[in-house]
Amino acid sequence: MATSRNYTIDALKAFGIFCIVLGHNDYTILGDYIYSFHIPLFFFVSGLVFNPDRYRSFNYFLVKRTQALLIPYFLISIILFVFWFLVGRKFGASADMNLSPINNLIGIFYAQGGNEYMDWGIPMWFLPCLFVLSLLFYFIAKLKTKHIAIALAFSGIIGFIYSKHYNIHIPWSIDIAFAAIPFYGTGYLFRDFINKNIFKYKNTSKALLILTITLGLNIIFFYLNSRIDMSKGLYNNYLYMYLSGVGGTVFYLTLLNFLPRIKWISFLGVNTLLIMAFHLRAMTIVKFFQTYILHVEYNSSTLWSIIYAVIQIIILIPLVWIINRYFPILVGKRRVIKNT
Repeated sequence: MATSRNYTIDALKAFGIFCIVLGHNDYTILGDYIYSFHIPLFFFVSGLVFNPDRYRSFNYFLVKRTQALLIPYFLISIILFVFWFLVGRKFGASADMNLSPINNLIGIFYAQGGNEYMDWGIPMWFLPCLFVLSLLFYFIAKLKTKHIAIALAFSGIIGFIYSKHYNIHIPWSIDIAFAAIPFYGTGYLFRDFINKNIFKYKNTSKALLILTITLGLNIIFFYLNSRIDMSKGLYNNYLYMYLSGVGGTVFYLTLLNFLPRIKWISFLGVNTLLIMAFHLRAMTIVKFFQTYILHVEYNSSTLWSIIYAVIQIIILIPLVWIINRYFPILVGKRRVIKNT
C-alpha cells in the first residue's frame, strides 16, 4: 500500500542525521552545539509522527515496534560486531584500548555503554532506547492532555535524578528513555499546532515569529548549559537541555519547511537508520584511505569535519541501496523496497 510522506519531516531527519555524523567528527564548539539538539530532534520527531489510532492493541503495537526497531538493531549489531571482531579491534584507537571481545559481545544485549561494551557500534544504543521509550509512551498517550504533561514532567525528573546520583546505565538505556520521554511527548502534544501553523499554513510573519522564538531558546539555553550527551546520560541542567533541544528542533523544522524540496534530501531522511548504524565504519574507510593510501594525517578542523561527514554519507549510498533492495529486514521491512 502506498503511503504519503511529509517532506519537511524527512528533510529534518536528513538534517539531523547529518548533524549526528558531523557531531562524531567535530570536537569544537560546533560539535557542542550540535549535541544540544541532534538526539532530542529524533525523539521529538518520533513523537510528532506517533499516532495511537493506528494500533488496535498494545500487542499489535509491540509487534510493530519490534519489527521496526529491535529486529534491525540485533541484525545490524551482529554484522557490526563481526566486522569489529575480525578487523576493527585490530586497528586505530580500538587496538590501543585492548578491548574485551566478550564484553563487546555482551554489549549487543546490554545495548548501553561506551567503548567497553559497544566499540563495534556505539550509536546503536538509540534503537533499544527508542523501543523502550515508545512502549512507555503508548500508555501515557492514553491519558488526558493535562495528565500527559504531568507524566512527561514526572518522567523527566526521574531520568534527571537518576543521572545525578547513579553512574550505572540500565540495560537498553531505560534510564535515558525516562529523560527523553518529554521530547517525544512534546512532539506528540504539539503535532496539531505544527501541522496547522508550519506544514499547512505558510504565513511568513508567523514563521518569522516562530523562528525567532525557537532559535532564541536554542541558542540561549545552549549557551547557559554545558555540553550534553544523551547517550551517556549527561544532561547538566535538565531544563536548559530540554528548552534548547525543543527550540532547536522546531527552529530547523520551520526553516526547512520554507526551503525548496530536493529528492536526495528525502532519500537521506528515509534512510537515517542505516546511516546512523554504519557511518562510523564509513569513517574507518576514510581514515584508512587517507592514512595508508594518501599518507595524509587526519585533520580535526571544523571544515574537514564537514567534508568527512559528506564523504561518509556518499560512501554509504550504495550500501543503503543494496540493503533496501535485497535485505529490507535490516530496516524493519518485510518486502523489498523497489523505489530506492
